Amino acid sequence: MQFSKSFTTVTPFSKFLALFLFVLFPLVISPTTSPAQPDDMSNWKTYRNKEYEFEFQYPNNWFFQGPPNWSDKKTVHFFAVGTTPEYALGGHSGNELLTLYVVLNEQSLEKYREELLQSGYEGKFSSIQIDNKPAIKATPGIITGSESDYYVTTNSNNLLHLSIGAIDQKSLDQILSTFRFLDNNPTSITPIQQGHQCSVYYDVN
Repeated sequence: MQFSKSFTTVTPFSKFLALFLFVLFPLVISPTTSPAQPDDMSNWKTYRNKEYEFEFQYPNNWFFQGPPNWSDKKTVHFFAVGTTPEYALGGHSGNELLTLYVVLNEQSLEKYREELLQSGYEGKFSSIQIDNKPAIKATPGIITGSESDYYVTTNSNNLLHLSIGAIDQKSLDQILSTFRFLDNNPTSITPIQQGHQCSVYYDVN
């Protein structure tokens, strides 16, 4: 193949263009990637329920409250700050980010799983651990509007049910990693790890 003279003649401009492309091209195809920064949880709050012996941390831009006209401490709902609470009650899909239910029974997790299946639940179960305790995850969630549900027994053998709303998986993993199951003896409470310190504590006992 024959090229015209204009393509084969080396000119000052062609030298400059070649040098420019030599310097620029690696920068275009090999951008610098900044290392991922660790998530800052230093301003997270802690929800602690001494009566039912558990605590965990949650984001600073959440708030919690019990269902309307309910006086017990076995159910609590978490919402995003700035939103009007809508509860997933009576078949209505609410806007909770997380809901906790304490079920007062002494059934094993396996027995509870069997009851869910017998009730017609057709989702998927998987075995996990929360604070080194055996737990099960149900996907999709049991409660109307929930993405998934988690079940774990407390130190008093009550069943703790976590109904998960619109939370990204990363935030959910962070919350689950902070769960601690307490003992009635205050000296046995597991300390919060360094870097997971909290600015606000809510004791609902």
